[in-house]
Amino acid sequence: MKPESKLSGVAITAYCAYAVPLTAVTVATLSFVPPLYSKELGLPLATVGFILFAVRLIDIILDPLIGLAIDRSHFKQQHKPWIWIALPVFLVAISLLFFPVKSLVGGPYLFIAAMLTSAAYTTALIAHQAWAAAIATEPRSLSKLFGWREIAVILGIFGTFGATAVAEQIVGPGLAVKAAAAGGFILVAMVGSTLITSLFAPDERRTQRHSHEPLSKHRDFMLSRGFVGVCLAILLLNLGWVSASVLGFFVAEQAFGMGGRYALGQVVFFLAGGLGMVLWMRLAAWLGDKTTLIVASLYTAAAFVLLLLWARIGTPGAYFAYMASVGIAFGSGPYLVRSLVGAQANAYEAATGRRVRGMAFSVVTLFDKVGTGAAAGVVLPLVAWLGFNPMAQATPHSINILLGVGIIMPALSLCLMAFTLRLGSKVGGTFT
Repeated sequence: MKPESKLSGVAITAYCAYAVPLTAVTVATLSFVPPLYSKELGLPLATVGFILFAVRLIDIILDPLIGLAIDRSHFKQQHKPWIWIALPVFLVAISLLFFPVKSLVGGPYLFIAAMLTSAAYTTALIAHQAWAAAIATEPRSLSKLFGWREIAVILGIFGTFGATAVAEQIVGPGLAVKAAAAGGFILVAMVGSTLITSLFAPDERRTQRHSHEPLSKHRDFMLSRGFVGVCLAILLLNLGWVSASVLGFFVAEQAFGMGGRYALGQVVFFLAGGLGMVLWMRLAAWLGDKTTLIVASLYTAAAFVLLLLWARIGTPGAYFAYMASVGIAFGSGPYLVRSLVGAQANAYEAATGRRVRGMAFSVVTLFDKVGTGAAAGVVLPLVAWLGFNPMAQATPHSINILLGVGIIMPALSLCLMAFTLRLGSKVGGTFT
């Protein structure tokens, strides 16, 4: 397979196109599902959080199995068939989740819809990330490819919230309108990007079947300090970001009075994220992926702490300024962590000849989801226990609950992430 530097612009664009709807699924789910199913459809907020967390527990078994299947499959091409396998599941799952059948909505309905979404997302995400490591084998070229992929992610999420912002203006500001607009964008983008990526992105062709070695052969890689380090890093990264994300609508509505312009705030957020990616990619080329990741995590923690200042000002301008300051950091963590994982997996495969990319990205995806699920499973019940009621009017007490949890959880998680990465450097520098 050609290294990334020799790939055509068409091939790089085609590969990155699939990221447009893929991560948009996660962000749209975290942004709209909790308020839609609690505030609009009447499920208890704690129940919604528990269901999202329960789905992540099932992923503990599902994710490694999918990664193993990708490594050991006998398709003529290693990655391309898996996005076609995921497509019909996506179409059903997104339709159920974002266009809910009100007469059927309840805990079981949300669990099934979320579980199907998670299964399709896991299959597609692991295959797509492992695909990058297969077509960009050098660490620097891999970092650049994941950087471009993250820009595509930001464009997809920007498109999702852009669609909801348009729907707000045309139809109205209701949560059901926002969810339907987000779901519609994802469905269209998923079908289109699957076609584009399949037709124009290069994929590895297998000329012979490889032997199926026992998983114990990969133990030295899976338990290495470097790989464990990046797994912990992405868990803490998602714990921090998702803790803020699941409260994002409520913070906008109660602390700033901007519930009706929440989608517009997200547009500002992701515009800043796209511009920020230029900075992070240049910084990574200068400092390296790991050091840049430490810098980005500390900056993000500080940006979340400054929510106290912006909320005290409380104007629409302050809300958009907060969203921009945090949005700048959005794309840095995911692309840098996955670049480190891909470089580790490529080095291991080159040294041993054993396929490990699928398994490596499946385990990282599992830790990604554990961080996401833990945030939703802890933060939503916590704010409910402290007395926050999404159906009630804003009060100083409810605003303090949202700001307290929405600042402490993200800032603490991201500082711990920076400490973990820094500690890895001091004890041997094997995170890269």
